[in-house]
Amino acid sequence: MSVSYFIFYYESPYLTKNDSVEFYEHLLSSRMSKMAIDSTFSGFTQEEVYSLLSETNEVYNKKRQKGLLTYLSFVVMLIGLIVLISFYYKFLLRSKRDRLKFESAIKNDFAESRLKYQLLIKDLKQKIINDYRTNNKVDLPTLLIIKDYLHKKDKDLATNILASQYDKSKLDLLFIEFEKEI
Repeated sequence: MSVSYFIFYYESPYLTKNDSVEFYEHLLSSRMSKMAIDSTFSGFTQEEVYSLLSETNEVYNKKRQKGLLTYLSFVVMLIGLIVLISFYYKFLLRSKRDRLKFESAIKNDFAESRLKYQLLIKDLKQKIINDYRTNNKVDLPTLLIIKDYLHKKDKDLATNILASQYDKSKLDLLFIEFEKEI
């Protein structure tokens, strides 16, 4: 029994004395008998058995450490992957949110600018009509503005504006059309 007990009772950084005894008792309760264990190491001295078991223990410890390192590296990679994905989605969502804010700001600015432009054009048209009503004549730059504006609506009317500069009835018709657009 001394050799058999010695097989499992040696110093190990991972196995305690109780672990060795429990493992030995497990072997005894299994199909292997005490005699089979004793006969396995019968030709060896205790020092040889100790060296064999030390080598076996070192191999076992290296495999266990390798398995532990593999497990730890897997856990670290998994945590790193989770952190990387969270940063990616955080960046992606932030950039998408910023892009949407930027696009909405541009749309709002464009709509505001368009509204200001339309109000400015309407005021300019109203000023042109008021000037015509008060003075009963139109200067050339004003006629050019009206011509450019009405050119889109009625090309014949727009091309005859400069020729009708001195014809009061044609100018009245022109300003009536222009006033309808306002």
